[in-house]
Formats: sequence, C-alpha cells, structure tokens
Amino acid sequence: MNADEMKVRAGGRTVDLGRVWGNYFTDEADRSVSDHRTQLAADLVECFSEEVKYFTSDIIPLPIDFQEFQEVCKFIKAELEESPKDALLCMGAAAHLVLCSAKNFKLSHINKINVRLYNTGATIALKKLKAAFIKKLVTVHGTIVKVSTVKPLVL
Repeated sequence: MNADEMKVRAGGRTVDLGRVWGNYFTDEADRSVSDHRTQLAADLVECFSEEVKYFTSDIIPLPIDFQEFQEVCKFIKAELEESPKDALLCMGAAAHLVLCSAKNFKLSHINKINVRLYNTGATIALKKLKAAFIKKLVTVHGTIVKVSTVKPLVL
C-alpha cells in the first residue's frame, strides 16, 4: 500500500500514519488501513494528544507511567496483554506523530521513539523468568552480578 493512503480517522481528525509507519513496522504486506495496528495507533494518537505532558522533555526512550496512562487510555491494558510487541510499536508511532506536531519538528528529525513503560504492577524475579513469559509483557527485578558479552547458543 502507498504511504499516502494510510490516513485513519481518530476522534474528530484524520491521522496520517504512512509517514512514520515504516520506521516501526517493516512488513509491507500489512500496510493497510484495515489492519488492526493502524486503528490502534490512531486511537493512541488521540490518547497522547490529550496528555501532552509526556512530551515536556526530550528523552527519546519515552518513559510512560503505565498506571497513569491506563486511566487516559482505557483499552491499552487489553492490547498489551494480547500483543505487547505490536502495542508498544503502535505507541511509539503515535508518540512520534504527536511529539513532532507538539514541538513543530519535521517527522524525519526523529528516527524512532521507543516507549518504556514503568509502574506496570507486579514484578517477577529474574531467576523465575521462564519460557511461559515469551510474548508477554513482564516487569523483572534482579541484581546484576557480572557483565559479559552475549554468547549465542546454536542447537
């Protein structure tokens, strides 16, 4: 789909997601207005527009208090439970559009915004992190004892 055709209605305005969509999602097959992610991103633009306080600093890994944001954006908890990776990328795309319009930046000035959620609720000890948590949104806590390079294991 052409990037110019990714315009979605959110609230009372039209949101042009096509200009930032490629920075967040690389799969060309699902670039359509009917994709669930495009409507989610458009709804998140509406939520971020109501809460401009998230864009008062210039921190690009955007820290968001989950408990506060959940009050403004009621549907986000269900989206994060269903598909956390897509929901976080949609949050980044929506934040990208709102930040650029709030600070009068060109969209190309920012490559990508990574959203970092905190205050998500219960935390899991790092030693209890198992395969059951794959593709789930979790908050871990632990103590770093030693730092070394990652050595991939090929099976």
